[in-house]
Amino acid sequence: MSAPCDDDGKDKSTDSGKYDVEKVARILSLIAIPVVLAVVGWLIQNRLTEQNLSQEYVKLAVSILEKPKASESPAGLRDWAVDLLSRSCKIHPAKLIGVVIGCRDELGIARSKG
Repeated sequence: MSAPCDDDGKDKSTDSGKYDVEKVARILSLIAIPVVLAVVGWLIQNRLTEQNLSQEYVKLAVSILEKPKASESPAGLRDWAVDLLSRSCKIHPAKLIGVVIGCRDELGIARSKG
């Protein structure tokens, strides 16, 4: 017994299988697109949050180092600030301090005592 044929002589079972595969593919794409967008959005948001947090830590470290050494801050706090800047900055803090001191000298700005 042969497979049923439509008026054009085509096999109906092949068309039905093709239709089922297309239907499944559409359903999967309807599910996959929002999931992929959600994952990509989460990754971007997570990265932005990490960058903002890192920026706030750098601001905190700079504010700690701006204060004189004799201030009331705990002993390890300045070391933490220097370590954080060393990890966060592309320019090593020692080089950066040298540049700042050099600029101050060139501009005739007095150094703060501390």
